[in-house]
Amino acid sequence: MNERPRYSRNDLEELKEKNRSDLFDIFGSFDERPLDDAAFARAAADLVDPAKVPRLDQAIESGDANTIAGAILAACRKDPKSATSKSSQMGTPAIGRP
Repeated sequence: MNERPRYSRNDLEELKEKNRSDLFDIFGSFDERPLDDAAFARAAADLVDPAKVPRLDQAIESGDANTIAGAILAACRKDPKSATSKSSQMGTPAIGRP
């Protein structure tokens, strides 16, 4: 995970002076770039700390957007077993499948 400075409401006046491009850089956003779904999932994964999401490292190494999304979603649902399912077989994350 990239180490970015943390901002709070106390920094609002400083941030108001920044231009759009600077704000995208500061907050690690990639919304200004048109990305396909797979590239979006990989870029979003870069914003998540792999140390806090079980199996995210392996999912990122696989390069499969559905596996990445499945690992993150499983962590949000606190269901790490779901992240190990073969989500790419059907083209959707494995979460919720029996």
